[in-house]
Amino acid sequence: MQRLLHILYLAQDPADAELVQKVLAAEGISCQVRQVETRSDFLEALDGGRFDLIFADYSLPSFHGLSALAVAKEKSPHAPFLFLSQPVGEELVVEALKSGAADFIHKNRLTSRLAPAVRRALQEAEERMKLAQAHETDRRRESSYRAIVEGSPDGILLWEIPTRRILEANPALLNLLGYSSEELRELTIYDLVGLDREEVDATIERVLKQGTLSIERRYRRKDGSLIEVAVSSRVIPWGDTQASLTLIRDLSEKKAMEERLLRIQRLESIGLLAGGIAHDLNNILCPILMNAELLESQISEPNLHNMLSSIITNAQRGADLVKQILSFARGLGGRELLISPQHILNEVVRFARETFPKSIEVRTEMQKDLQPVSGDPVQLQQVLINLCVNAKDAMPMGGTLCLSAQNVSLDEAYCAMQPEAKPGPYVVFCVSDTGSGIPPHLLPRIFDPFFTTKEAGRGTGLGLSMVRSIVKLHGGFVQVSSQVGKGSEFRIFLPALPAYEVTLVPEELTATPIGAGQLILVVDDEASTQEILRSALELYGFAVLGASDGAEAVSLCAEHRERISLVLIDSSMPIMDGPSCIRALRRLKPSLPIIVMSGSDWEERAAKEAGLVIEGFLLKPFTLDRLIRTVSEVLGAGGPERAGSPPQPGQASNP
Repeated sequence: MQRLLHILYLAQDPADAELVQKVLAAEGISCQVRQVETRSDFLEALDGGRFDLIFADYSLPSFHGLSALAVAKEKSPHAPFLFLSQPVGEELVVEALKSGAADFIHKNRLTSRLAPAVRRALQEAEERMKLAQAHETDRRRESSYRAIVEGSPDGILLWEIPTRRILEANPALLNLLGYSSEELRELTIYDLVGLDREEVDATIERVLKQGTLSIERRYRRKDGSLIEVAVSSRVIPWGDTQASLTLIRDLSEKKAMEERLLRIQRLESIGLLAGGIAHDLNNILCPILMNAELLESQISEPNLHNMLSSIITNAQRGADLVKQILSFARGLGGRELLISPQHILNEVVRFARETFPKSIEVRTEMQKDLQPVSGDPVQLQQVLINLCVNAKDAMPMGGTLCLSAQNVSLDEAYCAMQPEAKPGPYVVFCVSDTGSGIPPHLLPRIFDPFFTTKEAGRGTGLGLSMVRSIVKLHGGFVQVSSQVGKGSEFRIFLPALPAYEVTLVPEELTATPIGAGQLILVVDDEASTQEILRSALELYGFAVLGASDGAEAVSLCAEHRERISLVLIDSSMPIMDGPSCIRALRRLKPSLPIIVMSGSDWEERAAKEAGLVIEGFLLKPFTLDRLIRTVSEVLGAGGPERAGSPPQPGQASNP
C-alpha cells in the first residue's frame, strides 16, 4: 500500500490498537490508528474526521458492536467496517455480516487474517465506489436524455418492431396526436400511420435493411384527422429484440407556408393574365362605347336612344369591372376622390339585389346628410361587395343582408380602446347577416392572408385581408362581431370630411372643342378601334392618317413629317411596340405631341419610368368627349367650340 490509511478502532484496551498497527505494518500496510472506547468518543470521531477503515470490538461494556456498525453505516457509509473480537457464536457472526460488516476476525487470528481482510475490504469498497459513480453517471445521463426527450418540440416515439406495439412517446407527440400516454401504449404503429398495413410493413422492411430512414408521412390523430409529418426512424436493440426510435416533426406550418407561396405565385400569374385580359377587353369596349356615343348623338328616336344609352352604360360598367380586376390582381394604387357614401352604398345594394339569390332579402338603412369621405370609390365599393359576398356565402339557405351607413363622432375614451382609431368624425358602413356566424376561436384570424373557413376551391382567403388593407389605406379601421348560429356584423369606419353637400354631376357635355383640320396620326393594330377613332376625330374637325403598327407609323411620319400635328398611339402593338415607335418618332420630329392609349393604366407609369416623354394618356375604353378634349388640350385647342350636336361629316379635310 502506498498511501497512509486512517483507521478508527472502537476498543477498550489501547494495546489492541498498537497490535493492529504492528500487524499491518508487518504486511507493508502503513496506517494511523485512532482508538476510542466510548459511544460519545466514537460519534465525535466519526463527525470530525474521515476514515478509510473502521474496526470495532463486538462486545463492549457501554456500546454493543451491532449498534456501532449501524452508526458507522449512517455516518461513514463508504468506509469498510470490520469486527476484531473474541470468539463468539456462529449465528452472531452471520448476523454481523448480514448487517453490513466487511469481515469478522477473531483476535487470536489477527496475524494471519487481518492484512488480507483489509486488502479485500478496501478493494471491494473501491469497486462499490466505482459502481456507485457509474450508476450516478448513468442516472444523470438518463435524466439529461429524459429532459431532452420530454423538452423536445418534435415528437419522439419508441415502438417494438416485431409486435409493432407502442412503447413510449414524449409529451410533444402526445400533444400532437391528442392521446394520453396510457392510450398510446394500447395502440400499434398501424393505428398511427395513415397507410394500409402492407405499405406500413414495406416501410418497416426498408428501415430494417437500411438501419435508418427519413420520409414524409401522414399520421392519424385521435380525432381521426390526418396530419403531415416528417419521420426519421432508427433501429435500436431492445432487450432480446429490436425497436424503432422515431423522430416525428409536424409539417403543418411548413405545408401551410408552401401553400401560401403557391397561392402567391398563382396570384402573380393571375395578375399577368389579368393585365392581358384587361388590355384585350378594353380594346373591345373602346369601339363599342364610342360607336354607341356617336350613334346616340345623331339619333332622336326615343326607343333607339334608350337602347344606345343602355349600351353606353353597360360598356362603362364593364370598364369599371376591368379596373376592379386590375386593382386587386395587380395591386394598383387607388385614386383620391371626394366620395358620397350614399352613392357607394346604393351601387352595392343594386349589385346585391341583381346578383344574389332571391332567398336573400337585402335591406338598407341610411342616415340622411351623410358626410363625404375621401378615397377610391372602386376600392371602397369592392370592400363592401366582398363583405356582402361573404354574408351571402354564410346564408346558403337564405336570410337577411342589411347594409347601413351613419355619421358618428369618436371621442378620446373610445379611441383609447381602439388603437387604430383617432378622435373625430367618421362614416360607419355596416354589413350584417343572419348566417352561420364565426366561431370565437377563429375571429382573431379572419383577417390573416389566405385564411378561409370555406371549403377547398370556394375561396382564396384574401377577401377579408384585402378589406382590412384597403380600409387601413383609407385611414379607417374594421370591427367585427359574430354569434354562431345568429350571424355576423362588420363595421367599416372611414374618416369623414367636413360636412357639405356632395353633388354628383355628369361631365359637362357642353363646349366640346372642334378641330381646325389638324392632321392626327392614329396608330392602333385593332382595325375597329382605328376606324372609330378616325370617324370621331373627322367628325370633330380633325384630319386623320391611320397606321396598323409602329413600323407603318414611322414610315408615314417620315413622309408627312411637317403636316402631322399629333400622334395618337396604342402602347402594345406587333412588329414595333409603342415605346420603340415613340422613340423613333421623337428622332424624326422631337417636338411632335404624342398621346398614348392603353388598356392598362400602369403602362402610363411604365412609360414615364422608361424615360419616355408623352403629352397625354387615354385609358381604354374612353368616351368620345374625353378623346376630343384630350386631343384639343394637347394641341392647344385651336378653333371654335361647339355646344349641342357634333358637326356633320365632311367638315374636316382628309390628307
